[in-house]
Amino acid sequence: MAGRRKAPAPFPSDEEILRFIHESDTQVGKREIARAFRLDAQQKMLLKKRLREMELTGTLQRGRGKHFAEPGTLPSVSVVQVSGLDSDGDVIAKPVNWDHDTPMPVIYMKPEKPGHPALGIGDRTLAKLSSLGDKNKDGAPLYEGSTIRRLTETTAKVMGVLETSSGHFRL
Repeated sequence: MAGRRKAPAPFPSDEEILRFIHESDTQVGKREIARAFRLDAQQKMLLKKRLREMELTGTLQRGRGKHFAEPGTLPSVSVVQVSGLDSDGDVIAKPVNWDHDTPMPVIYMKPEKPGHPALGIGDRTLAKLSSLGDKNKDGAPLYEGSTIRRLTETTAKVMGVLETSSGHFRL
């Protein structure tokens, strides 16, 4: 019969949703979750509420746009600041904005392109990040970053002497 409808798929558990997000190679939003679990219109409304609850409890983190990620993960593009060098001389950076309870990720920056100056401690850059899938001894996730664009400081300090000359000021 052509008019017969299929029974709706069972609603996924929180663990199944998190597993799907973790195992996905692409960014995951509500639409991708609904498609993967073959949810009908009523279940999609329930999914929206469930995702909001998971976000409020800290089980899930909203990423860029309408995408979701596991808590404590970095987006694929982020502003980072060079914090030092490791024992091998590799440049290490940290995310500029980090307000999670999980350990701060360690970002190993790739060498700069030929003709560009090397990154120094304190430099900020917009970087493309990719997870290495490992964690260091402190449990912090490891990432690899490559510079997209260097960011300049917003405020520059100017020092001078202010003199008065015939009622006018001169720096």
